[in-house]
Amino acid sequence: MAVFSTIILVLSVAGLVLCFFRARTNPAGVRALVIVLLVLTVLSGTLRACFRPRKRAQTLQGNYYAATAAELGKTVARELPGGGPIVVLQYNFRKEPSPVSQAQIEGLKAGFGETKITIAAIEPALREYPAELSLVPTESAMPENLFFDSLAKHPEARAVVSFTGMPFNVRTGRPSRAKAGLPPLFLFASDRLASWSAWMRNGTLKAVVMPKKGMEQGVLTQAANKTASEIFAATSMLVTAENLDSVLRELEQE
Repeated sequence: MAVFSTIILVLSVAGLVLCFFRARTNPAGVRALVIVLLVLTVLSGTLRACFRPRKRAQTLQGNYYAATAAELGKTVARELPGGGPIVVLQYNFRKEPSPVSQAQIEGLKAGFGETKITIAAIEPALREYPAELSLVPTESAMPENLFFDSLAKHPEARAVVSFTGMPFNVRTGRPSRAKAGLPPLFLFASDRLASWSAWMRNGTLKAVVMPKKGMEQGVLTQAANKTASEIFAATSMLVTAENLDSVLRELEQE
């Protein structure tokens, strides 16, 4: 839309210039054309003004998701200094990944740095919204059948990064019980840290990246034009077994 409005603006200005030179030969026709061109010029300017804030918001959002994913990538790299294949859990219900999905994958790869970590697969490979997903109460949870089936497809994976949450039992309406014997898990979550604390205590869930308490859009605006590390420091926190209890105490005070 921004490109379309720019084209209209350029053509309108060019038309006004042409009218200036043709005014003497056909004044009546030129006056009508000038009115139309002026309307188009105002319209294109209005469209550009309306879409500029949305584009800025999308850029800020993309920077945020890239920064948080980069921090997860660094944490995975510390866990797998020798590299190896990993699985990423991320919903993509369209032919092309969404801007958020792209930002997360690009940020994750940036976080790997020089470590030879490869993304073996992005699961689950869905093109339609699964019915059971509507039964999950939070975006930080994933129906356990999708979660465990995705992991079972890739026994070679040395770690799992989840942007879709931790496993949730839709029949009982409760988080799935912590299981041992799984690859190390790394999670981006927006809430419900306490629900997954057992997974961290048994050593399976290695790290969680989540928003800081009280993080709002204004914080993202203030972090504009900052590096990924600075954006992360301003907006998010990394939770591991070492600081789990202190973070849970802080969240209980909300």
